[in-house]
Amino acid sequence: MTQSGADCAVAVGTVGAMNPITAETMWSIPRVGSPELSGRWMIIPVTAWNERAEKMVTRLYRTGPDGGPARPITSEDSDASSPALSPDGSTVAFVRKVDGRPQLHLMAIDGGEPAALPDVEGSVVGATWAPDGAHLYVVSNVGATETKGVHITDNALYRYWDRWLTDGSRPHIFEVDATGSVVRDLTPDQDKWMRWENTGDPVADIAVSGDRLVYCALRPTPPYRDLRWSAFSIDLESGTEHELTPWLDGHASRPRFGPDGALMVGLQFTPDYYADPVRLASIDSDGGHELLDLGGWDRSPVSWEWQEDRLLLTAEDRGTIRLYAWDGGGEPVPLTTGGSVNGFDHADGRVAVSHATLVSPPEIHLVHPSGLERMTSFTAAALEGIDLPDMSEISVPSSEASAVQVYLLSPGGNPGPLVHMIHGGPHGIFGDQWHWRWNAAVFAGSSYTVALANFAGSTSFGDEFARSIHGAWGDRPAADIEAVTDHLVEAGLVDPERMAITGGSYGGYLVSWLITQTDRYRCAVAHAAVTDLPSMYASDITMGRARAYGAEAWDDPERVQRWSPMSHGKHVSTPTLVIHGDRDYRVPVGQGLELYGMLHAKGVPTRLVHFDAEGHWILDRERSLLWYREVGAWLDRWLSA
Repeated sequence: MTQSGADCAVAVGTVGAMNPITAETMWSIPRVGSPELSGRWMIIPVTAWNERAEKMVTRLYRTGPDGGPARPITSEDSDASSPALSPDGSTVAFVRKVDGRPQLHLMAIDGGEPAALPDVEGSVVGATWAPDGAHLYVVSNVGATETKGVHITDNALYRYWDRWLTDGSRPHIFEVDATGSVVRDLTPDQDKWMRWENTGDPVADIAVSGDRLVYCALRPTPPYRDLRWSAFSIDLESGTEHELTPWLDGHASRPRFGPDGALMVGLQFTPDYYADPVRLASIDSDGGHELLDLGGWDRSPVSWEWQEDRLLLTAEDRGTIRLYAWDGGGEPVPLTTGGSVNGFDHADGRVAVSHATLVSPPEIHLVHPSGLERMTSFTAAALEGIDLPDMSEISVPSSEASAVQVYLLSPGGNPGPLVHMIHGGPHGIFGDQWHWRWNAAVFAGSSYTVALANFAGSTSFGDEFARSIHGAWGDRPAADIEAVTDHLVEAGLVDPERMAITGGSYGGYLVSWLITQTDRYRCAVAHAAVTDLPSMYASDITMGRARAYGAEAWDDPERVQRWSPMSHGKHVSTPTLVIHGDRDYRVPVGQGLELYGMLHAKGVPTRLVHFDAEGHWILDRERSLLWYREVGAWLDRWLSA
């Protein structure tokens, strides 16, 4: 249950619903992860705040494959992350720290104590099982040697999101037998990076079939000015390795073996464009490949698994993340409609998903031809008695004669203040999904109408729509936000005298850009905002700037400056809250400090919230609650009647 009383609840707004969701409510809600399914059991990781430990702790719960009471099988005082259920459903592998080092543990599902496998070198990230259950394949970071506090490098790629990559460590793949007694390093001379676990799951890039293991990793080509991810095959008998996709200029991901033993890999062909659509391809042992014919389907798969002779896959579609099935001919068929599928698994003909919407946090559902059947209620107690906002979807014509999809969250009642939540990327979505960091329901709180517009450049609407903003970052997206604002005002849905724009990352860029173009908004919130395009060469990933900006800054500085907010600050007058994390390497902290300094120099009301120990996202509970307090107080200050 949420705390009561104005002094302890971090809410946005002061009137409206009797008991609105607050940031405290949100942090009290258990976070339900992706299911692991077998014919006998379903294992569900659930992360919740542990008051005694004063941290978030992930526990594993066991239930039957068709649901039923969920029983915890791991301790509430120690994390049990990255679960992997054995094919026969008898054993679960997971990662837990021992003396500060993440190690692999094995535990019988029917009971007993977990056993650590200390012989796996390094810091374990996760594991996957061989199809016969005889072995596990474990990813562990090995070889960190750097002196603390000093970073020395020759590489163009030297840090990523919130971590430095200069300590010499690399992910190794270990083979461990099912008893945990025999450990073999399959990549003893590893010099390649796999996915970094702070933004992805490297274990998802491993597949095993018979005597062959295939994994995807960054091709070892220092100084890493061009990033290309390739597929590599290891013969498990001889230990020899060879590259399957040396011809690929882009990225390979998520290898999977089909029921006939054929290998399928996701391919992106444009190396400097992260939203390049993923194409699925079959690849033979010599690297020959053939793209799967999905019947002209123009969505980009996110994840995929074979279920006997059909392929299950998730993909963004018009602001949702849907589960699809493909039987080898025509387009994939959707198995879900609204909301978003955050993860799935299947066994014995069943398919289980973690599913959420903007106004309902993730829970586990079974997929039936008639729709979804909810199987768990982990979040029910925290939401008991809470009034969640109403949600609707509208379509707004833009200046380019294309429709902009908008989700609206509103507490109901008379036209009230408008808060735009502008998503990052720019190639991403603020879709029909629950968000733990920018929670739209909390923003809607008790008094604000929240608009989430999927403007030009957003994904899930086809490749052409996403690419339409290249070379003109502030053009069509800004026009789309303004078109949405105009529509809401003309329809009498919001108060035109009380409107705000908020956003993070590219969303922060668009906030910073819009306040140089209009003073119609009473206030703004710019979190981790891109404000000075030439200075973004201090970012962790610099490739792709020319595609995004239309040119490299040294080749055509006028074109780059055309869309750089700091070059257009002359008329800025909008009160702006600036938020940034010092460990943000994706949008370096200087971007936010430069905006804050300019606003002060111009005499514009502004406030800075700087987090020493956070990166691009505010992840710590207390600092997140502070974030919501600061944002809420800023909106209240400027949008109050």
